[in-house]
Amino acid sequence: MDMEIYYAFVIISCVLMLSILISLRTRRVLNLEKWGPMEKNVFPLIPLKNKQFESVKVQDIMNEINVQTLVFIDSQCSACKETLKKLNFLIPVKKEKYIFIATDTIENRDNLSYLEDEYIYFIEEEILSNQLKIDVFPMYLVLNTNNFVVEKKGIASLENLLDVNDYEVE
Repeated sequence: MDMEIYYAFVIISCVLMLSILISLRTRRVLNLEKWGPMEKNVFPLIPLKNKQFESVKVQDIMNEINVQTLVFIDSQCSACKETLKKLNFLIPVKKEKYIFIATDTIENRDNLSYLEDEYIYFIEEEILSNQLKIDVFPMYLVLNTNNFVVEKKGIASLENLLDVNDYEVE
């Protein structure tokens, strides 16, 4: 009888934890509007670092290589790993379409070193979470390259990233 109570307790605990996880996941998807810079707002002038630890600005990078999609990733994020794995075969062909931005950690610098220098940049975690309000990964932003207004944002799955290049900036 004691084992039956124990098993019932374990099952109830698992169901409760699963429902909490589903609730949190659903809430994240529904509240995407609250994360990241608001659409139709100008993207802030934030400092990034390249692989050589030199300070650069997003706007300068975008002007130099003519890219409008920023992809915020973290090498420890399972969804990011999956998206990058799928995107890896496209990188030689479509790499000029995206700028990847990751938090400036040793792990990210090591794990993302295979991306070419001009397409991977690093950002301080405080700037990412406090100024940009991004704490969901992977996330993408499409910026208008003329005035750096956020035109579109979303979760950066492979499908979304491929669709975003068909997006016409107004």
